[in-house]
Amino acid sequence: MPETTAVLSYTRKDDEFFGGYITAFRKSLELGVHVVTGREDFRVFQDIEGIVIGENWQKKIADVIDASTFLVPMLSPLFFNSDPCRDEVSLFLQHEADLQRNDLILPVYFIESPKLEKPEERAKDRIMKEIHDRQLFDWRESAKLPLQEPAARDAIIVLAKAIAAAIDRLATVDRKPRSREPVENEAIRATPESQRETLANATVAADISADVRREEPSERVVLWVDDRPDNNRRERRALAPYGIRFELATTTQEAQRRLSQRSFHGIISDMSRPGDSKAGLTLLDFVRASVSPTPFFIYAGWSDPRYANEGRRRGAELVTNDPETLIAAVVATVR
Repeated sequence: MPETTAVLSYTRKDDEFFGGYITAFRKSLELGVHVVTGREDFRVFQDIEGIVIGENWQKKIADVIDASTFLVPMLSPLFFNSDPCRDEVSLFLQHEADLQRNDLILPVYFIESPKLEKPEERAKDRIMKEIHDRQLFDWRESAKLPLQEPAARDAIIVLAKAIAAAIDRLATVDRKPRSREPVENEAIRATPESQRETLANATVAADISADVRREEPSERVVLWVDDRPDNNRRERRALAPYGIRFELATTTQEAQRRLSQRSFHGIISDMSRPGDSKAGLTLLDFVRASVSPTPFFIYAGWSDPRYANEGRRRGAELVTNDPETLIAAVVATVR
């Protein structure tokens, strides 16, 4: 790899789900750094082939990280639920520590992650806390725009400038420790209009489709049953980009009525509701007895192994209190 290289940390499932959007983003970011710096030896490494089943992914990741300068994680609920992605961040944190730096991880917030938004959850997760403490480049709204839109190109330039400034700091100190004072160069100070136009020409030359965006997938409707639906707003927002729409019910009786009126692509239920400490299991039994095998997930605010085992025995796809685990399972299962 060239000396100045970034590693794109992402889940292939996110890239595939959104039609290769992350791959197109990686190409645009690489071109953006070329435009901002005026140099073409910067590369963003993307593991497109994936890791062969049974291969020691820790060794493969370690080899890539050791040869790299920056890490660009594409944050999503699936990212935080991915062991390889978490390992990449963990190894790069050690890589940073060896260099006595703390400015070489540049997170891109791709899809809202519920745990990342909750301080009490972040505090339990070292990887999540470390990422949150960095400057997050919020790409959640920009992803809805074609990469050739001026607003999207401007956002790419902002991230490219941050990488360029970090490259400049590394070059200035010859990879020795120094404070995080910003360093600018002439390329960074070029006018946004000229940078945007140059990037537009570069993306055309690189054959990046003008209409690439994080497209909205086909809609699937999930029934979410919880007597406190406001507690799950972040989870519903995180699932929305994956094409999941929700109907809400606050009681088992209301859920049964809705299920008798129409079919759903999936069902999410809490465990305990007023009058029934095992309401999730009660509804699960009703669904398995009277409805086609609709994917059923129990999402509780607490974790009890006895209930988890019982839920799986009765036919639940998942019993969990972890939002990222829930979201990953819903995305993979609900069709």
